[in-house]
Amino acid sequence: MQHPFKVLSIVLATALCASIAQQSVARGHMIRSFDANADGKVTRQEFESGSVSKFGKMDANQDGTVNSDEFNAYMKEKHKEMGKNKRAAMDTNADGFISKDEFVKAKQEKALRRFDRMDKDGDDQLSEEELNSHHGRHKKGPHGKKHHKANHIFKRMDANNDGIVTQQENAASWGQWFDKIDVNNDDTLTSEELEQMKVRGRDHD
Repeated sequence: MQHPFKVLSIVLATALCASIAQQSVARGHMIRSFDANADGKVTRQEFESGSVSKFGKMDANQDGTVNSDEFNAYMKEKHKEMGKNKRAAMDTNADGFISKDEFVKAKQEKALRRFDRMDKDGDDQLSEEELNSHHGRHKKGPHGKKHHKANHIFKRMDANNDGIVTQQENAASWGQWFDKIDVNNDDTLTSEELEQMKVRGRDHD
């Protein structure tokens, strides 16, 4: 009988093509949300303009600041939008329905990404240490993983920890993110750089 971890690796490997396609969709959505001239890249100016627009959407009462309630409401809507995009990505033949095969491929793609994050030494097998390390870091809090992540992002944006995010703090936070992604320092973001950022993030989880 084959080792269960090896069997899992074989199953996940069959989802590689679907994984690449779905990751391209996600990166493409990120690029399009800032790419004002639709040239497939995002300049620093486009990014800065986009961050101002996003701040305006977060600032529900238009008082020039964003509190945690406004930010969480914004993130909730973004998660809904992301859910719709994921369902659209599942529907690979665009017939308005998600078939069993489409659903399984999408779940395999997600499982493959999770496996790669857990497989720190890249040997296509999960040791007990890798399993325990991953599960220990990803326990959900009382309000769920998404809520915890939103709070983490808000605290990172709130530089002076006063419970609100100003336009200046918002701009600074987005600027830091741009610099982190723009690895070649050409003031332009590409889908390849976004993927590199995701890989670096997994390596430092």
